Amino acid sequence: MRTCVERSVMPKRLFIDYERCNGCEICALHCSFAKTGTFNPSLSRIHVIGWEEKGLYVPTVCLHCGDPPCLPACPEAAMSKDRGTEIVSIDYGMCTGCLVCLSACPYRTLTVDPVENQVLICDLCDGDPVCARVCPIGVIKYINTDELNLDEWQRQADNLSEILNSTPDAKERSE
Repeated sequence: MRTCVERSVMPKRLFIDYERCNGCEICALHCSFAKTGTFNPSLSRIHVIGWEEKGLYVPTVCLHCGDPPCLPACPEAAMSKDRGTEIVSIDYGMCTGCLVCLSACPYRTLTVDPVENQVLICDLCDGDPVCARVCPIGVIKYINTDELNLDEWQRQADNLSEILNSTPDAKERSE
């Protein structure tokens, strides 16, 4: 099984305590504005998936996995991982828009720009993620890996995957 945790890869990681999220989408609004100049959550790199009837809101964003399953899934080798920063990125010049990377991600964190029909992926805002800065209740944190309990981080990531794959509309989203 692939894991998103490697103890020596990245100096900082996003940690999202999704169990505390209230679904305000301030993170998504600010992300879209930072990336596109418009307040449009569909253009954000972070998305809040919500099940209002259950009171469950789950912010999802690329985890920049230690061994990203999206990389080998890409038939055009348009995805890569920077050896220095460990950030997963997409070369849009090589990307054909086949969307195989979306289905390869067990955390369902990649989305598609509805206008450009391109895959959107978090780039950690060059080391100062706007989502972490603007979250009004501290659900999203950008912290040093030595301050992060990586076992807890992996537990949260695995729990997120389980939640996203067990919801009533999981099958619908994966098609």
